[in-house]
Formats: sequence, C-alpha cells, structure tokens
Amino acid sequence: METFREDDELFKEDQETKGNKTSKIWKFLNSKDMQISRNRWRIGTLFIITTVLCVLLIIYYRTSSSKKIAKTQEDACVSSPFLNGGTCITAGCSYYCRCPESYSGYQCEGHSILASTDLPGNTHAQIATIVHNAPEDNLLIGSCSRIDIAAVYQSSPIILTSMTSFSTEKTPCSLDPCLHNGTCTVVKSSFKCACVDGYNGSKCEETPCSLDPCVHNGTCTVLGNSFNCACVDGYNGTKCEVQTSCPLGWTMHEHNCYYFSSRENNWNDAKRACKRQNSMLAEATSLSKIRFLKTNAKQYLKEKDTAFWLGGSDLAYEGVWVWTTSGRKVSFTDWHTRTIHEPNNWNGKEHCLELNNFLDYEWNDDNCLKRNKYICEKQYV
Repeated sequence: METFREDDELFKEDQETKGNKTSKIWKFLNSKDMQISRNRWRIGTLFIITTVLCVLLIIYYRTSSSKKIAKTQEDACVSSPFLNGGTCITAGCSYYCRCPESYSGYQCEGHSILASTDLPGNTHAQIATIVHNAPEDNLLIGSCSRIDIAAVYQSSPIILTSMTSFSTEKTPCSLDPCLHNGTCTVVKSSFKCACVDGYNGSKCEETPCSLDPCVHNGTCTVLGNSFNCACVDGYNGTKCEVQTSCPLGWTMHEHNCYYFSSRENNWNDAKRACKRQNSMLAEATSLSKIRFLKTNAKQYLKEKDTAFWLGGSDLAYEGVWVWTTSGRKVSFTDWHTRTIHEPNNWNGKEHCLELNNFLDYEWNDDNCLKRNKYICEKQYV
C-alpha cells in the first residue's frame, strides 16, 4: 500500500472538529491529484491479481502433464505387445522388450543370435516407442518432449542406430562370420557362407595354403585365390614336386647351377665357352650370390691361380658396369678397396670383371685379354 508524505504536494493539512474533538486530516489539493492516486491503487491491485493467476496456471499445467506421462507409461505395456515370453518394461515415455535367449525383434517375434547390450543384467533387449498423436518425424511421444535416447537409461545408456526403428536387432550374420570376403546368408537361426574361389570351410577359413600344397619343405604364399610355392634348393614345380639336379661337375645354389672351370681363357673366349654349355658367365646379382661365388672360388683356385672371370664389363661406357648377358646394371658390388681402390682402369685398358685371388677374392677390373679361369651359370636341368 502506498504512503504519502507532505512533500508529495498531493495533499494539504487540515483540521476537522467533531463534537469536542479536533483531529488532523489530509485533503487533496485538487481533483486531478485525487485521480492520480486512484490510478496508482488500481495498477497495484491488477499486478497482485495477475501474479496469483500465473502461479495457479503453472501449478495446473504441471499437475496435468505429470498425469499424462504417468498414463502414457501405464498404456505402454497394458496390451502385452511382446511374444515368446518377452517382458515389457516401461522406460520414461518409451518401453523396451526384454526377450528370452535366442529371440529378438520388435516384439520378440523372431529367432536370432543377439549380442548383449548394456541394459541392466546384461540382457538381450530392444527399444520400441509409442507414438501418440504426433508425426513420426517430430519423434514426440504422448505429452513428452523430443526423445533423448541417451537419457532413457541414465545408468546404462543404449546406443541406437535409428531413432524411428531403434534397430539393435542382431542376426547370425551381424558379426561377419565369413572370412576372406565370403558372403553371409541367414538360414533360419544359423548362417551359410558363400566363399570366393580358392577358399573353403563353413566360415571360408580354409585358404589355398591350408592343406600345405607345397611339398619338400616348400613355403606356400596365398596369391589371390591361388597359391605360390617357394621351393628349397633342388626342387621346383608349382608344388615343389619336381626334384632337380645340376649336371656332373656343377654346383647348385638358389635354383641355379655353377661351373668353376679348370681351364683358362681370355674374357671373350670364356663367354663363348659358357655359351657352348648353354650357360653364361656368372652374374652376381645379389649379396647371396656374391658370398657363394667367393666361398667356392677359394676351394677351386690354387695358389698360383690369379682369378675367375665374371660376366661384368664397362666396355660400352667407361665406369658404367653391366652384366653383359642379361644387360642388367651392376647394383650389388664387392670391389676391393683395402689395399688398392678398385675399379681403377689401370693404363686405360681394364674393362672386364674378375674375382681376384690376391685381393681377398674381391672384385677387380682387369685387361679383357688376360687369361683367367671362369665361372659359368645356368638354371636347373
């Protein structure tokens, strides 16, 4: 209630005498002041009435909403919507079905192998929704607001792949049981795998190498829908089934045969001598071959012997060493550099490659007209 002071200039002081009593009173200065005072009282009264009405409306709507939600929860399971012994459990404005073992589906209507979810009790479960008087795209349930699926079970959230279908159903093919690009097909409560060519087994687990097709200690490698066998020395063929051998007087190494001559020839004659035996001057194209040739040269060279010719030369371009029969560039080398830095093209006439006895059986460039022993190379017979 408003109070007024004298300095408000709306009232004036006056005295009123009734009988023998005199009292002090306030009077409006004029009618305009009286109207202002009345308006103030009206505004204050209207504010109080409005506030009371708002409070009453809030209480009413909250009570009404709670009743509707409670009824929605009651209605969710009243019709017993689930089959095969499924249990209907309300969850806020939704419900979910706890299906017995080996059953799944919207109403537990089908057989399936289900992965466990994070519902309490580690049960097989599926979430369904009840939509009342609302378009599906709004995802409204009864009087509830937009669904927050993560809050359906705050203590155990469920990750759903579709807001409308809530598809958590698993099938026998859900875990991709078919290996190696096999195609899975559901067959009743089980599955069947259609395997690509070369693979077998109920889950296509058998590869082209599963049956160990490579014999004689060959190593099998899956190659697309087939296989490849890496054979040990002395065997070849698609399954290493063919036992190979080198001609008499030849030594086997990595699918090749090598001949260490006892005669001496210049480099060109040595090439021709190897060709007559359907072979070529040896080409040391790997570190393994370099070690093999060096080890065996020590056995065949006598103290007076100088070297063995190999098939390398820089006759075409000085300093560019190639294996002359295959035309491949020399990539692995074993040049002697400890006492003499080879190759050095001494006197400009050293263009052929030799394995030198006096240089630790390492490589040296020498005059192609010099007479040396030689090493021939060819594949298995």
